[in-house]
Amino acid sequence: MFYLLGKLLGKILQRAFIGLFVLLLSLGTALDGNGIRYPTEAQFTRRIREQTGLVLPQGELLESIDTHGGFHGDGEYYAAYRISDAAFVATLSQAAGWQPLPLPEELEILIYDKSKVGSASGPYLKKASVPRITDGYWYFSDRFDPSAPQRSRPVLTRGAFNFSIAIYDAESGILYYAELDT
Repeated sequence: MFYLLGKLLGKILQRAFIGLFVLLLSLGTALDGNGIRYPTEAQFTRRIREQTGLVLPQGELLESIDTHGGFHGDGEYYAAYRISDAAFVATLSQAAGWQPLPLPEELEILIYDKSKVGSASGPYLKKASVPRITDGYWYFSDRFDPSAPQRSRPVLTRGAFNFSIAIYDAESGILYYAELDT
């Protein structure tokens, strides 16, 4: 009798230990560095090329942070890149998808404003520190699922956000880039 009871208790403890081990392992993975990475210059220039089609000239990565990797890949990506090539402005003026500033109101709210439009209020980008820029160009990519019914609604009225935005400050020569996935 004690033998069977001991065997049963051993199995219960074994399963509890395995369950606890799996739980701690998954928590460790989820909390690894708070999910924050600091992309390199090569990773940033590749990301810009993939998202905007733009090949960046030589520059200097001033700042970068990536919090993706959480639940369903949610997170924010932000980088600031100084470009010393004066001819870069001419490249942007002819590049597909790039528009001269100012930003449309909807994008202003996504990046800067805390004002309300309907039920939406910003800023939605928490890690990005994009200054208000008056002279330069912007690029926006709505990466929301094209097959989702919400895609036809304005960006600020959706329940989730998946977008990329780049803003080039012609005065300082800095390209600011941000992505948000919720």
